[in-house]
Amino acid sequence: MARALQRAGIDEHALRTTLQPTIVPAGQDAEGRGGFTDYAREVLEGSLREAIERREGFIGADHLLLALLRNPAGGAAQTLDALGIDPQTLFATLASQP
Repeated sequence: MARALQRAGIDEHALRTTLQPTIVPAGQDAEGRGGFTDYAREVLEGSLREAIERREGFIGADHLLLALLRNPAGGAAQTLDALGIDPQTLFATLASQP
């Protein structure tokens, strides 16, 4: 996954800087069932679907990123947009990789 992000031209420092304002501060309680927000639960369920679709017996970072990128209004897509990266192009690149 990191290589795919690098090939897309995403600079790690710029990514961290752009992501920082969207991160929930440590210790802040999530409002939702089991300590997860509804959005977090949706992303986790989506990552499970990605893993099942790929016939993989684990959920990895690539599955999480694919699930995040499925929501064009989500933070991951908006962060990539801010960096000048088309989220759907990155999704297609990641989804086509074994």
